[in-house]
Amino acid sequence: MASFKKKIRTLLAGNVSAQLILALGSIPLARLYTPDQFGIFGVVLSSGMILSHLATLSLENTFMLSRNRTVHASALFAFLGSFMLLATGILLVGLFVSGRTIHGTELSLGLLVAIIFSTFFYSLYKVCTQYQLAMGDFKRTSSSKLVQALSIVLLQLILFGAQSGLILGYLFGLFVSVVAIWPRSILSRRPNRLKFSGFLRKYRNFPFYHMPASFFAALSSNILIFILSYQFNLAAVGHYLMAHRIVSIPITYLTTSIGQAYYSEITKNDANVSQITEKLATRSWLYASPIFLIFLLFSEIGFQFFFGDEWRESGHIAAILAPWLLISFVTGPLSYIFPATGNQRLDFLLTILIFSLRVSGVLLGGLTGNFQMAILGFSAFGSLSLAIYSFFIFRTAGSGKAKSLKLSFLPLAFFWLIYLLAEKFL
Repeated sequence: MASFKKKIRTLLAGNVSAQLILALGSIPLARLYTPDQFGIFGVVLSSGMILSHLATLSLENTFMLSRNRTVHASALFAFLGSFMLLATGILLVGLFVSGRTIHGTELSLGLLVAIIFSTFFYSLYKVCTQYQLAMGDFKRTSSSKLVQALSIVLLQLILFGAQSGLILGYLFGLFVSVVAIWPRSILSRRPNRLKFSGFLRKYRNFPFYHMPASFFAALSSNILIFILSYQFNLAAVGHYLMAHRIVSIPITYLTTSIGQAYYSEITKNDANVSQITEKLATRSWLYASPIFLIFLLFSEIGFQFFFGDEWRESGHIAAILAPWLLISFVTGPLSYIFPATGNQRLDFLLTILIFSLRVSGVLLGGLTGNFQMAILGFSAFGSLSLAIYSFFIFRTAGSGKAKSLKLSFLPLAFFWLIYLLAEKFL
């Protein structure tokens, strides 16, 4: 447990700093760019994150299960081959949709190229990160997050005069972070055809089950951006993106860092998986609740003060998202239990359920014609789906039914009660 805590501290050291840079950088960026510009940036950002799961086939997770360099090289070559097929497919789609408009926004070939580059650099960074963690280099992984955040914010500030400054700054920032973390030893061995075939057979559960589960998880988390852009406008997407960007500060890197350390710990032969999982969940609820409570109660005033009157609406959206993002913070790291225990199929089925509930929530809220109600439906149904997901996490880890229910639903119900009271009396 001592080594587990040390790993988390090492990863958090750089990642907390990275989140602070992104948060502070949002203040001048909000005054330099419009909600519409943040909206189109959100489409590129979300598309790259979602498609990265198809590009990597989730094979980067095999690094933790094997220290064999041939396995590592096989995963990298599988990623490159998968990405080339994916990029070709995106460009072919571009030939048919280029020039069309949605709510006044043109689907240009340039936008699709930006999505391709976003997918490539984001995917490659994930592959390099998992490799460095498998090699035990937690310090380099942590520092690369800091380099990434600093590069993105600085470049977005420098390029503010360009119409696509947010997108270009993000892409260049990803490139810099890949250079910072790139491991030369990953190509020290090249897999031959026989070994590569054996690698794909041995780890077939990752592309067949874990990858679809991860893909739908990312899609369900980002589906709101695409629905808002289609049903409403890019300004709605921009307000949502700014709210999500600030409220998810404890999530974006912290859950990844904690999850990576958790994955490393529970894959040890002598690991007490249920004890580690329950303690991590309890501490996550206790540490994160005060932070998200502040967002819930004071975000509307805070957004207006720091970002200007134009972004006050984003503050109200931040309060709506707080309960969902709180349970996302808790369940995010624990989701590594499924690949660690070989339960990728269960993870996939649960992810389909989560996706269905979130989409249902958005569509039901959207029927009112108010995009904030669509976001409320997304947050409420998303919270419920993650509570169900959390229950199966604890059961997979070996916890009893009563304890699993208590850790999954009780804190969330209490937090939603606070939200409803705040909406009525504040």
